[in-house]
Amino acid sequence: MEIKMYLRMLQRGWWLMLLCVFTATAASLILSYVTQPTYVSTARYVVSPDAALGEGSDVIINSINTLDKRSIATTYSAVLNSDTIFSQAIVDLKLDPIQVEEYIRSAVVLPESNVLEVTVEGANPQLTMMLANSIGKQAIAYIDGLNQGFNIRVLDPAQIPTDPIRPQPVRDASLAVVFGLVLGASLAIVREQLISPIEAFLKRNTIDQDSGVFSRQYFDKKMEEMLTRSALAGYHTLGLVYLDGLVDFLDVMPKPLEQKVLRQVAKTLNSELRGNDMIGRWDNATFSVLLPGTSAKAAVVTFGRVQTLLSVPIIIGDSEVIELNPRIGLAERSENETSISLRKNAEQALKEASFGALNLVSYIPGQVETDEESAEAENL
Repeated sequence: MEIKMYLRMLQRGWWLMLLCVFTATAASLILSYVTQPTYVSTARYVVSPDAALGEGSDVIINSINTLDKRSIATTYSAVLNSDTIFSQAIVDLKLDPIQVEEYIRSAVVLPESNVLEVTVEGANPQLTMMLANSIGKQAIAYIDGLNQGFNIRVLDPAQIPTDPIRPQPVRDASLAVVFGLVLGASLAIVREQLISPIEAFLKRNTIDQDSGVFSRQYFDKKMEEMLTRSALAGYHTLGLVYLDGLVDFLDVMPKPLEQKVLRQVAKTLNSELRGNDMIGRWDNATFSVLLPGTSAKAAVVTFGRVQTLLSVPIIIGDSEVIELNPRIGLAERSENETSISLRKNAEQALKEASFGALNLVSYIPGQVETDEESAEAENL
């Protein structure tokens, strides 16, 4: 389940991954283009007892024992790394020290051996080779005059490198793609985790969780915005649908059943309304509907159908039946009327429908019409 969740996060954040891959690859290629190539040359030297001491002599046996302790190889490695040897190599090659001040050299003892490896890094491949060989040459001359009983000789002389160790555009671009994917995926997941609480919070404030329609707070806000934008844009009618028969059940009905009934009411409302009509939950047992560009007389016809559909008993559980007994109050907005006034008129119409003899009452500025009076007006 968690894998599917993360896959959905990555699917929604695909553009972040693509952006990171593109940026990392482009940066890698640009860096490879502007970076000066660096070459490495390597020479290897082997340390061994001096054969001139004679086979089987105590001196050569002691020399072999000393080599086993690695102290001689380590000492020779330090000689190869010394500044004195490097300076002598520069002089031997008749170079200006400034030419090689950015060159990097190192000498190490290869694991489990008496082989020394000298490495020189720099921008000129031929010069790296010459330095690696000259360092070894100067070290051999120094060591031959320093110690009796051991030899250090060239095993593998340095060669001119043909390919730089860096940059390597293909390798670096491949690594950049992998890095971009990892970074993009991480950002996509972090983004989803940051956005999800915000979206959940906004959804809780926007949608009524039980009915699935707009919350009262959000409905009022959207109605205010709509009326402000369309002060002179024709009729607007606000309808309040009160489910009188549901009131007694709300406190005792299990939450899942309550949600089922409320969502069925919302579905019925949606089936009879247009796409630009707005539905909200006014209070526990009341739904609110705003019909833009619709007069109260036209709204009576629409809400007459809604009333008929909602009057059909709803069966819940095995045999429990709820008669919603809908009561509807409508109010038509007069020109430039505020949302506060429109709400008051709709609430007054609903109050008359709830306590009067008629189930549907519409308020038109200057008069209050019942459903029967409105029908008679339309027939005339």
